[in-house]
Amino acid sequence: ATVVVAAGAWSARLVPALRDVLTPAAQPVVYLKPQDDAGAAALRNVPVYCIELAKRGIYGFPADRTGTVKLGHHGPGVRGFDPDRCRELSPETVEQMRSLADSIFPRGAPFRVVHARLCVYTDSCDGDFIISALPGAQGLVVATGGSGHGFK
Repeated sequence: ATVVVAAGAWSARLVPALRDVLTPAAQPVVYLKPQDDAGAAALRNVPVYCIELAKRGIYGFPADRTGTVKLGHHGPGVRGFDPDRCRELSPETVEQMRSLADSIFPRGAPFRVVHARLCVYTDSCDGDFIISALPGAQGLVVATGGSGHGFK
C-alpha cells in the first residue's frame, strides 16, 4: 500500500524527516465587496492578477457571483507559523488590505470587508514543490511545498 501525505503546513509534523526542508508560513487574505452592483459587475471581468509592489506582492481573483473579490498578500509572511494558531488579522492589517483594494480598483471603492484571515501554507527550502517517495520510508509519498500556489 502507498500513503500520500499532502497536508500543507502540517506536513512536517506528520513526516518529521521534512522538518529541515519545510517552513509553515501565513499571509493575510481578505474578501471584499465593492460599494455597489456596478463596481461588482466591473470586477467580474478582471482577470486573476498578481501585482509586484515594493518588497511584497498582491494577488487576487475577479468578483464571484456574489460580487466578492479576494485580495491576498504574497511575501515573506509570518515564517514558522503554527497552523493550529488563531488566524485572525489585526484591525490595522485588515484596513491596509481594504485601502489597497480601494487604490487598485477605484470603481469598487470604498470596499467593505466580508471576511479576513491568515492563509496558512508551507514553503520548501528552495521554493519548489516536493512530490516524491520519501527515501527510507517504503510506501510513503509526500506532496507538499508551495501549497498556496499548488492550490491555485
